[in-house]
Amino acid sequence: MKVAIIGASGYVGAELINLLTAHNKISIVHLLVSENSSSEGLLFSDLHAKYQGICDLPLQAFSPAWFDENIKNAEEKIDAVFFATPHEYSAEWANIFLDEGVKVLDLSGGFRLKDASDYPAYYGFEHKNLAALEQANYGLVEWLDESFADSKIVAVPGCYPTASLLGLKPMTANNLHIENSLIVVNGISGVSGAGRKSFFRH
Repeated sequence: MKVAIIGASGYVGAELINLLTAHNKISIVHLLVSENSSSEGLLFSDLHAKYQGICDLPLQAFSPAWFDENIKNAEEKIDAVFFATPHEYSAEWANIFLDEGVKVLDLSGGFRLKDASDYPAYYGFEHKNLAALEQANYGLVEWLDESFADSKIVAVPGCYPTASLLGLKPMTANNLHIENSLIVVNGISGVSGAGRKSFFRH
């Protein structure tokens, strides 16, 4: 499966690349950053030295021209694109990839809510891509049945739901919980949402 990652230079993008390079059925073809990114032209391994020899792909600027050349008019298209971008960015671009037969996996909050009117309150932008929103399925693959594999847009849960649900899965899968009981998850983070700066100061 050939994939591209948009937002490859950020914290989420780097963690995603870490996972995908260890997957024996995934081939990363393109790593993309914003047009005004200072990382454009660098190798991914220039930013993260531990990936030298593992992921030495260049960071390309994502733009309509790049899309036309590498997706729309490409002889061999990718199978899927991952968005590790701001919410409104994936919301704007998802259906354009869908129109070219490319599956979308969105790590932002661009498709987590079904009602477009909820986005200003919870994610701070007006969601105008209603056709794509209708096609999106939210969920964590470990908790879903095989029908989820046919989703055109996968809205990936955020860090706290993912950590909580993955931690609870072994317990619930083996019926070690009390049915209809309350399970409390105390989640504490030592880094900011962007993941680059510590909350803790001396």
